[in-house]
Amino acid sequence: ALREHVFQVEDLEKRDPRFWQWEFAEAPAGHARLFVALDGERIVGHYGVIPQRFLLSGQEVMGSIVVDVMTHPDYRFQGMFKKIGRYALAAVADEIAFATGYPIRKEVMPGHLSIGWTAHLKIPVLVRPLHLGALARRFGIPGGALLDACAAQVRRLAQSLRRDRTPGAVIGTLGESDV
Repeated sequence: ALREHVFQVEDLEKRDPRFWQWEFAEAPAGHARLFVALDGERIVGHYGVIPQRFLLSGQEVMGSIVVDVMTHPDYRFQGMFKKIGRYALAAVADEIAFATGYPIRKEVMPGHLSIGWTAHLKIPVLVRPLHLGALARRFGIPGGALLDACAAQVRRLAQSLRRDRTPGAVIGTLGESDV
């Protein structure tokens, strides 16, 4: 219910229980640790810690990614973010060497910084719709089927012109001091 309330407009896929199952219960490196704040029986805060394997200086290291940090609007600006975040990270400290996070909403960054997170870099986000027709249908734009057909033709043309690229290109390397 909290996800449905917090993600009303953005991240609509997060409202689907199958997405929750995929994101948290079926994580490749192990089940996620979920920390919640309750008001009676109602969940009003959430801090998800998903284990992730990293390669650091040639050694596999267990880290994590923190996702879906949520506070019900009626409970914001009361210190819940700090309290649940500190508690969650302390609870997993023996399980992970470090945590990563990629906040997409600027409103959550001050909360992360207030509990000791450090911003290392900004990552630009480039969006490429996979299905133009589905995008058109989502926003009520007519002609979705025509867009799908045109996109399929463009994909076939692009694939015929594509050169082989070196797989596994390294974008950057983290050293121990970065962690």
